[in-house]
Amino acid sequence: MPATIITLQKDSLPGYIDYRNWNITPTEIRFRTAPNAPIQTFRPPAISGFRISSTNELYLSKWLKLDITPHTMDYLSNHTERVYQQDTVFAMQLVQGSLSLYSFTDEHNREHYFYDGADRQPEELKVIKQMINAHAVGTSLQTMDYYHEQLDLLFNDCQEVRKRTAAVSYTEKSLSNIFLRYNNCKGSEAATRTIVQASTKNKVHFGIQAGFSQNNIRFKGNHPLVADGYKNGSSPLLGVWLDVPFSRGVRDFSLHTGLTYKSVKTEWQGTPASGRYTERKFDLSYIQLDLLFRYTYPKGKWHPFVNVGVAGAAAWNAKTEQKVVYSSTDTEIKEAIEGPRRLEQSLIFGAGLEYSRFQLELRHARSNGFSSYNSLKISVASYQAMLKYRLF
Repeated sequence: MPATIITLQKDSLPGYIDYRNWNITPTEIRFRTAPNAPIQTFRPPAISGFRISSTNELYLSKWLKLDITPHTMDYLSNHTERVYQQDTVFAMQLVQGSLSLYSFTDEHNREHYFYDGADRQPEELKVIKQMINAHAVGTSLQTMDYYHEQLDLLFNDCQEVRKRTAAVSYTEKSLSNIFLRYNNCKGSEAATRTIVQASTKNKVHFGIQAGFSQNNIRFKGNHPLVADGYKNGSSPLLGVWLDVPFSRGVRDFSLHTGLTYKSVKTEWQGTPASGRYTERKFDLSYIQLDLLFRYTYPKGKWHPFVNVGVAGAAAWNAKTEQKVVYSSTDTEIKEAIEGPRRLEQSLIFGAGLEYSRFQLELRHARSNGFSSYNSLKISVASYQAMLKYRLF
């Protein structure tokens, strides 16, 4: 992704950064001066910072002492010592002014906020969580918002801002707003809030989907139901989908899930013999959950993608019928499969193309069918086409 390195001499070096998997702040960046140039790796002490052009994110190298103690119940229940990190890190600037605000996400996915100024060293705004053992109520998790006291002292020369500190939450938006107010109060004309382009910060996508499936069904084994001539069937596909990105910047790798209605139908007609005629019909309706690992090519307006994964389907309607006609007055109808398997597992391979809010996808799926008998294996190979629309 186009970016600019800020050298230790404060010079600008334009080029490209491998920008991905940044839900956690990177400990190093990979940089090229041109698309085909050699890769250079930079850690925070080696540069002053870098800016991502398309997202307007500015990361500066800062020496910090941070409390990186994991705030999970499991960890805090077994550890009482705090864990600190002292190092030079990349920190994203949120507000620039006489007092500037930054964010940093540690390896435990904890979000940290800290500030600095012309005459102030970087200092973390502290939130401490710990387990408290109270005899009356047992062990509980206690949160201590020390940052309220820090802000109260920090803004003591601007009462209009100071009186708002108690209502500030430990979030990027709330802290950015209070720091911007303070800088404006102090007449810092250069005070600005860094606006990260919302369209480029990846979000979970949700949408609807519709399509059809052509199903090829095969019966194998040494069971009496095994025969040639079972008809292939087709099915509508209707449902919703959810796409969860793995990276913060480039939308490339994601977990793609879907909840879909489908059906599997087939029938078989025997050849009249020995005074009887046999028909079999199978009709099952499923709700299927897909879990797919997807890669989407992120550049341009048209985004090809491929995905692979598994699916589980539950049959809420299952009819298996065998009709044997002995004569016009003598017909026997019974279950072809008593207690058909209602949980189906599938492997799915797919590819498609995305443009704006629309996606067209072609899939191939192979499932283990609906036989509950050891002597009978039923395989379903499906060829599917789906049109998807993103709602948000």
